[in-house]
Amino acid sequence: MSATTILNLASAVRTTNGESSSFDVSDYVELAIDTDVTAGSGGTLTLFYDRLGADDATYFPIWQSDPITGATDVSTSIGAGLAYSQSFAGTGKLRWTISAGSFTFSASIIGK
Repeated sequence: MSATTILNLASAVRTTNGESSSFDVSDYVELAIDTDVTAGSGGTLTLFYDRLGADDATYFPIWQSDPITGATDVSTSIGAGLAYSQSFAGTGKLRWTISAGSFTFSASIIGK
């Protein structure tokens, strides 16, 4: 099975909580989440991968990063037997919280 880019979030300065659009991951058994934080100051950034519940309305966090306070790279994998052995179901999204300050980052999710 070849790898496919599911999400490619462009680098930007962000100062508020946010999330990507929802995306379908039902054709994949593995997800790789990669985030490049090039600058950060004045607070913490936390990243989350959320899956859509059976009610088609509620998202549940199945992965979250450690709090980030400055420039760093964050990478993880989700799927059976991987770093986070979780079912990621049919629909997901990337979400972030920023406690204060600003962070410049980009993110991608690759499915396989």
